[in-house]
Amino acid sequence: MRGEEARLLELIEGAGKVVALTGAGVSTASGIPDFRSAGGVWGDENPMEVATLTVFRDYPERFWAFYRERLDVADRFEPNPGHTFLAHLGALGKLSAVVTQNIDGLHQAGGVDPSLVHEVHGSVRELECLDCGERFPRAQLEELTVDALPVCPCGAVLKPAVVLFEEMLPEIQVERSTAAIADCDLLLLIGSSMVVHPAAGLPGYRSSDAGLAVINNEPTSWGSEADVWLDGDIAGHCAALSVALGFGP
Repeated sequence: MRGEEARLLELIEGAGKVVALTGAGVSTASGIPDFRSAGGVWGDENPMEVATLTVFRDYPERFWAFYRERLDVADRFEPNPGHTFLAHLGALGKLSAVVTQNIDGLHQAGGVDPSLVHEVHGSVRELECLDCGERFPRAQLEELTVDALPVCPCGAVLKPAVVLFEEMLPEIQVERSTAAIADCDLLLLIGSSMVVHPAAGLPGYRSSDAGLAVINNEPTSWGSEADVWLDGDIAGHCAALSVALGFGP
């Protein structure tokens, strides 16, 4: 095990409560494209023309023509060592929360207790009605579809339960996330450059004596405060840490 990995292992072993704050870099190792890079989810699309609350409300056909094919990521992709590493921390009783900007549900699929996962950008695993508040599993998408649009029994067009541009983050998820971060001994920033607000400000809620570690293949806005930074292959670092924690290759 390399020096920085060994140092992070020491921090993990000495921590009672570990919180992971994860971004797209955790899921790209599973083959899921990120949003902003070349070849990413947005591709040639301008997100402000397809993924805003205004577009959803005023042009639902355009919105759903773009979004429909992006809802089954949890079915098409498998968790990778970045996800299972956090499940291993959970098995050791050290993981108190996973705060994720990802919407794919792979943390839960990878074995993390769903009650510990706070999805601050929502999830593609559900559909929601903005009129009556009902939610439906994504698996019901086709049976709820009328004339190419998923429709709630109340008559309103359903949207994916994700945070669109122009929407606020879900209040209860943010409250749970900030409380978990404030109470942790060690915060792991994994797979995120932490430049998208308001999620980028979440590390600021940790206490002054809590450790901070970064596992990412590019600089992060919180890097200057990190006790440890593992650069490069996120899944590779996480796999090595899992082995060191006793969970085998």
